[in-house]
Amino acid sequence: MKFIALIAASLLATTAFAQENAAPAAAPAPAAAPAAPKHECKAPSHPGRSASQIRMDAFNKQHKAYGECMKKYIDEQVAISNAAASTGNAAIKEYNDYVKALNETNGQ
Repeated sequence: MKFIALIAASLLATTAFAQENAAPAAAPAPAAAPAAPKHECKAPSHPGRSASQIRMDAFNKQHKAYGECMKKYIDEQVAISNAAASTGNAAIKEYNDYVKALNETNGQ
């Protein structure tokens, strides 16, 4: 009976030791950025060298519209990206200021 109690005690001690010395849980992975929607700009097909002037004029008009559409999309994505970076940087500054204030309070 003493032998069983001794085994049980050693198992409990081993379990407690393992729990105390276990590695801390890993920080959760950061959330993935939401997927940006793909642009809806339509690239025109070049009509070829032998196209009539009317077809080339139409192509040039479509080409210009495609370029403007892409520039608008890119500007929108850059604005979203800059806003996200600014928000993230503000959060970093807030946290750093908080830690600095705590350290000053504790005399560190």
